Amino acid sequence: MSKQPSFADKIKELGAGVNKFQKFGLSGNPFFKKAIVTPDTIDDEELHRIFCYEIRASEIDRIFRVLISPSYENAKPANVWIEGNPGLGKSMILLYIWSQLKVYRPDVIAFYTEIKKEGFKLVWDEILRKENTGIIFFQTLVLRLAAKMVLANPELAENNADILDKLKKDDVSIREFLPVSFESEEEAKEGPKIDVSALSSVMKAELGENGITTKLRDCLLTILTDPVEGYNQLSRIPATVRTRSTAELFRVIRMAGYRMGYLFIDQLDFVFREGKLTSNQKQSLVNDFRRFANETRIASVAATSYPDLSATEFKPNPQLMAALPLNKFTVVEIGALSTEEAKAMTVKYLDSVKTKDSVPGLFPYTEPAIEHISDAAQGHTRSIITSLGGLLEVAADDPKVKTIDVDFVSKWIETPEGREAIEGEEAISDEKVSVRSKRKEETFEDLE
Repeated sequence: MSKQPSFADKIKELGAGVNKFQKFGLSGNPFFKKAIVTPDTIDDEELHRIFCYEIRASEIDRIFRVLISPSYENAKPANVWIEGNPGLGKSMILLYIWSQLKVYRPDVIAFYTEIKKEGFKLVWDEILRKENTGIIFFQTLVLRLAAKMVLANPELAENNADILDKLKKDDVSIREFLPVSFESEEEAKEGPKIDVSALSSVMKAELGENGITTKLRDCLLTILTDPVEGYNQLSRIPATVRTRSTAELFRVIRMAGYRMGYLFIDQLDFVFREGKLTSNQKQSLVNDFRRFANETRIASVAATSYPDLSATEFKPNPQLMAALPLNKFTVVEIGALSTEEAKAMTVKYLDSVKTKDSVPGLFPYTEPAIEHISDAAQGHTRSIITSLGGLLEVAADDPKVKTIDVDFVSKWIETPEGREAIEGEEAISDEKVSVRSKRKEETFEDLE
């Protein structure tokens, strides 16, 4: 007698409907319809399931050597420009590196953002709204900064050895010695306390000496005694000083003991290509970059862009080039995929939704089918992914289709949907790509 599903199983399956991909041993379609990724469209867990490190190992290793390693080891800023035609996977690479830093390097801070035509003013809003850089981040930042102030001025803790010893081991533990609890609105537990008024005065003076003079300074001091109100005040910082406040924030990050602050700017090319900027708006945006770089001098920047952006918008500006050096050593080029890399990427996506280990690697696609898709798309990553997704949808809807072979692909490419997926919204590079060698995955754990 077969086992009947439990009531709990029935509850879980409510609204699930029929999985049309089950006939291929898949729980769903893993391929993006548009294949444009941002932190809002993909979470870290899904990213790690589908990102194929092996096909971009050489590029990621170069970014590691140009940006991550030198900036971390020397605690000095570095920058890298990730260049390539639209749709080749630059955003995915940047997201992957960002996620790795978040997981393995708690001693650095990395912000991920896009630049709109309004310029750096909106970067501040992005920093505030991101889950990993919301109120918890700013609370932790202030606690770490406060601990540094107390250790440098032990009289603030009345030279209490227990407090000082604990702060040396865990700077965030200072929350135990403040009169207001950071956990709730209730009063903190009884015990030795730090004079928060004196601490606030010391912090204000130290912030001022390090050039933090905008409204940001007042917000941080408010967080010390009223975390929620202080965080809310951050969103009310005037737009006219948000670029400067962003730069100042990176200085505070270093003051609080973080080894490096990174700013990852994705799709920098998009605002220049699609933003329909006037010449004045373009110059204003470039000036924002220059001011940000000149006012921090301690932030490491990574930006994705199309190849012509640097030549048309950045190289003609000597001041910007001095602030954010752009040369053959700081540019990492992202090219089209080889056929073998397209196959490896396909397997990685399919593995993320396979319901049985016995399902073959490329199934339901045949190997010649993937080769045909890759050739038709000229190795363009986005076109390959959207084509794979479109083909899987059509094949799953047709009960007669058992595999997706070359004939099936050829017929689908002739349809309007197929032509749109293959040709894409952007021009496809005719660059010829050689197969890249696979390398050991770098997780940044060995940085010390």
